Amino acid sequence: MSIKTIAKKAFSAYARGKTSGTTGYGTTRPMRNRPIRHRPLKRGRSLETQLASKAARAIRKAI
Repeated sequence: MSIKTIAKKAFSAYARGKTSGTTGYGTTRPMRNRPIRHRPLKRGRSLETQLASKAARAIRKAI
């Protein structure tokens, strides 16, 4: 491994440590030992479920 790749890996690890708090958890201060999430944590109902229930409600209202 060249010095360049070692430096790059070390820097990316350092940057990951700095930003790990903000991903998925929404806390502003950097935290360690937190999972890195590339997609936000799903809370509540998904859009599909909301639309489905909306459609069901509309059908019930029509009957």
